Amino acid sequence: MEIERTASPRTLENYRHALQRFAAWHDDGQADESRTSWSELGADAFRRYLFHLMKSGMSRATVRLHFAALRSFYRYLTRRCGLENNPVADVLLPKLEKKLPVVLTEAQVLEMLELPLKIEQSRQAP
Repeated sequence: MEIERTASPRTLENYRHALQRFAAWHDDGQADESRTSWSELGADAFRRYLFHLMKSGMSRATVRLHFAALRSFYRYLTRRCGLENNPVADVLLPKLEKKLPVVLTEAQVLEMLELPLKIEQSRQAP
């Protein structure tokens, strides 16, 4: 990603963290003899991971960032390493939260408009 897509160091760090976090979560739920490789994982494993992230209270934007890293990694595996399918592509992600803008009250607007009139001005020219 650093060379081909000229990703920023921060993006590389975030993607590395997301992949490591998924690997740690997946390894915690597996016995040593039943560990699955990246190529053996299916969409259900990623749906369980999505549920885990949402249940842990992670913001939707962060969840989407984690899955962007997983999707990018699987895109690499399918294009360069011969993996047949991308199981992350079948996972539907939550939509981003739409926050309402902060709006001033009528009293706050009037106060701002009157503020220049309340400032004491010096009698000398600048």
